Amino acid sequence: GRVAEEIRRESRRRGAGLVVIGAQGEHATGATDGMGATARQVLEHAVGMVLVVPEIARAGPPRLRRILVPLDGSSWSETALPVALRVARATGAGVTLVQVVAAPDPAGALPPEREDVDLRERLLDRDERVAKRHLEQLRRAFVDQGVSGRAQVVRGDDARAALSALLAREPVDLVVMSACGHGGARSSSARCGGVPAHLAGRAPTPLLIVRPASARVSRGHEMAAPRAAFAPPVDAGLGAGAGW
Repeated sequence: GRVAEEIRRESRRRGAGLVVIGAQGEHATGATDGMGATARQVLEHAVGMVLVVPEIARAGPPRLRRILVPLDGSSWSETALPVALRVARATGAGVTLVQVVAAPDPAGALPPEREDVDLRERLLDRDERVAKRHLEQLRRAFVDQGVSGRAQVVRGDDARAALSALLAREPVDLVVMSACGHGGARSSSARCGGVPAHLAGRAPTPLLIVRPASARVSRGHEMAAPRAAFAPPVDAGLGAGAGW
């Protein structure tokens, strides 16, 4: 049978909560975006978590020192937090929480006036303050669980480009992120948002994609207790996040 279909069938038969797959196979086809057709189909249709490993990651033994967790201010994106915490506690890695904040789109088709530009900048400043405050709360929750944490807010209208640039310049050993962010709330049929799909084919580091359903069914106090600690309300106050 077709490879991706067989992988999905076997993972369901075994009740696997995680599928590990290379971004490209030996005879990768359809890899114009950095991912082979098989890896992309598995990513789109897997029920549980998917770890996508880029070809560049083959050299040397894996070492986890820094985990990057991209967020967009939505509760959907934060379903990756308990998984990131569990991996960090098991490996001793530190965690960096990052959110890309976008300026609101100008209203109307006419060129913006000075007042419009000033308002856009004030809204961006406000969203950045709110994001920093919330990420700091989450960072402290990681520290309370014995994991060193950092929080970082990046300005950018395109979350894909901003995160790709961040991964290119900072040492990161693993990215853990939700399959859906703000877009998941708008589309119940979405299997994988545009940002994680983009990074899965282009990131120079392995990418662990967590589906909200797979995070909810995870068991163990390592997963459940931290999720409660990450619980100030998350969808309030962010008007223009660069989500997925």
